[in-house]
Amino acid sequence: MKILVASDSFKETLSSEEVGLVIKKGLPMHDVDIVSISDGGEGVIEALESQLEGKRKWLSIHDPLGRLIEGYYYLAGDTAVIESAVGCGLALLNENEKNPLRTSSYGVGELIKDAILNGAKHIIVGIGGTSTNDCGIGILEALGVLFYNRDGLLLSHVTAGDLKDIKSFDITDFLEFIEDVSFEIACDVDNPLLGEYGATYTFGPQKGATPEICTVLEIGMTHFSRLIEKTFNKKYIDIPGSGAAGGIGMC
Repeated sequence: MKILVASDSFKETLSSEEVGLVIKKGLPMHDVDIVSISDGGEGVIEALESQLEGKRKWLSIHDPLGRLIEGYYYLAGDTAVIESAVGCGLALLNENEKNPLRTSSYGVGELIKDAILNGAKHIIVGIGGTSTNDCGIGILEALGVLFYNRDGLLLSHVTAGDLKDIKSFDITDFLEFIEDVSFEIACDVDNPLLGEYGATYTFGPQKGATPEICTVLEIGMTHFSRLIEKTFNKKYIDIPGSGAAGGIGMC
C-alpha cells in the first residue's frame, strides 16, 4: 500500500519530518512517503526549503532571555523564510524559565535584519511556537525602532514587561532599513490582540503566564496598542491574527 504521511510537528518534541519517520518505521510493509508541513510555527523552513532553491544561513542571535545561540533562516534568491520559533521559540527554554513577561522576540528581528543585509526583498515569516507576549517590540528593536519611557529615557532589551512603560517611539531608522522589503506572514490562527480570545489569555498560560502575569501582560498590551492606534490613526487590535505569536501578528 502507498501511504503519504504529512504531519505537523509535535510541539517541543518532534519535527514534522521526525514524526513522519517514526510513523514510517511503524509501517515496514508499506511504501511510505513523507512530506514536511507546518502551520506557521515550528518547521516552516523545513516545509518550504524543498520547494525553494536556496540554503540555510546560520548566525549568532539572542534567545528569548538574551543568551547567544545559533539561529538560522532560509535564503532563496531575494526571498527569505524566517521561523519565529528559531529566534524566540518555547522549545528554547527550560520549564522553569518560561515567563512571557521576561522573554523577547529580539532574536527574530536579528534573523530578519541579517536576511535584509544579505539581499532579501521578500520575507516570509512563520509565526507560532513562540515563548513571547511582547507585541513584537523585540523584533522592532532589533530592526532599529527606539522606544522611550515617560521620562524620555531610551529603553533597551525590551520585553513584554516594558509595554506598559512605553510612551513614545522613533521609527525613522526602521522605515529606512525595510524600504522596498515586502513581508508575508504564515499563520493559522485569527485571534485578536486583546480580550478573552486574545494573545495573553489564549496562549499566555502555555508560555508560563500565571493569572497574575496575564493581568500585567494584558495591561501592557492594551497600553501599547492604544499608543499604536493614536500614532497611526488605525485600530489594529481587532484585525484577525493580530494576537498570533504573542502579538507579533500586530507587529
